[in-house]
Amino acid sequence: MLIIKVLSIALILLCVYKIYNSKNYLHCFMWFMLGMYLIHPNAELFRMSYAGSRLVLIFAFIARLLKDHTFSSVINRFPLKIELLLMFVFLLIQPLFTGWSGIKGVNWAIQDFLSTYFLFFLGFASLPSNVNIWKNIKKYIYIILLVVVLVGYMSYFMTENFVTLAHSASGEILWSSERALSERGFRSTGTQFSPNIFGLINVTLILLLFHFERKNYVKLIGTGLLLMNIFFCGTRAPFVVLLLSLIVYGFLINKKQMLKSLCLGLPFLVVFIYFLRDIPIVQSYVEGVLDILLTGGENTGGSSVELRNYQMATALMYFAEAPLVGHGIYYTMNLINEDGLFYNRYNSLLAGAEGYPFYLLIDYGVIYITLVISFMARVALYFYRNLNIHRSIAIALLFAEILFVMTSQPAHSWEVLFPWLGLFMRYVYNSNLEKKTHGYCISL
Repeated sequence: MLIIKVLSIALILLCVYKIYNSKNYLHCFMWFMLGMYLIHPNAELFRMSYAGSRLVLIFAFIARLLKDHTFSSVINRFPLKIELLLMFVFLLIQPLFTGWSGIKGVNWAIQDFLSTYFLFFLGFASLPSNVNIWKNIKKYIYIILLVVVLVGYMSYFMTENFVTLAHSASGEILWSSERALSERGFRSTGTQFSPNIFGLINVTLILLLFHFERKNYVKLIGTGLLLMNIFFCGTRAPFVVLLLSLIVYGFLINKKQMLKSLCLGLPFLVVFIYFLRDIPIVQSYVEGVLDILLTGGENTGGSSVELRNYQMATALMYFAEAPLVGHGIYYTMNLINEDGLFYNRYNSLLAGAEGYPFYLLIDYGVIYITLVISFMARVALYFYRNLNIHRSIAIALLFAEILFVMTSQPAHSWEVLFPWLGLFMRYVYNSNLEKKTHGYCISL
């Protein structure tokens, strides 16, 4: 256990050093994403609630921008700066209306903002120009891909989520081997706190691989390795997100070809499942998906449509108590956890509620919900209106994030996808600027 903690701290320090001293911002971005994908979100550099690994990396990135005197100029160029500012202001003043969190509420507000929508801005800051450095993007993706594959396979074949045994400051084990050994078999979390989040990382890398790699055999090998990583997670959500996101990506690239692929691919998938139906992990996935489609999930834990309806009704009950500004950040957490401040108000019908809508209704209220919808809509419209080579992957990644947070635990999913979306937004922004200035744009 001590070795794991030492390695976690060493990796945090290495990523911080590389982020602050990288030769260019895209290289800085690679180390930032490696840190997000490899370091447990609750690994702490110091015994302080604001010194979690992810926040340390974010502060290192901000420090790099300040060192280079580029922070204000990037803010001015960022297309969503107004939306981002309004979200930050709301989170800062929300504790004044909720009353229960005190000064901690301000600390939580800053952490919440930095670890969610602010990541979009950091991705945007990672590409000052499309010239010269953008050509390295595929190489950086492969570095991240190889490391993630290595960690996932080591975790599964060792039957040990070894990195995620890092302790919090309280000494509590975050995800033990015993917890990972469920009725679905061993569930790999890689370096994350949840198998769903590790699965989402692999989904993201598959989408990026499909977009940037031109050689079909490389796509096949890379996708196969990453798909096995998702199988090791033992959860259905990443597969659903991957399938639907690939369909969205395919339609944006070529509608006719996508329809043809679906017509050919679906029969192949049926035959593939038929021949592998006796393998326990395949059988578990197939039965779970069919149960959700045919019965509403009556026989699949955590998937019942009826249960979801009860959860939503309960969330709306709490929402009605503070509809405008919500109950405050982490209220739901304090409601559900047995040692939470409001566990005495806990309604058991909320058990298992994991989607982002539940947190928005209870913790944030209608004002912040409006800001979130506005932010997401602006992102989608920005990519859709700008005819660019990377529009398809950006919209597919945005769709993957929205679909994931609507159906699964949203915590730490933002770190997986939002920086990439910000990076692609900057590429589009730079391309538009180059067209206006020189009449051409740089493409991959």
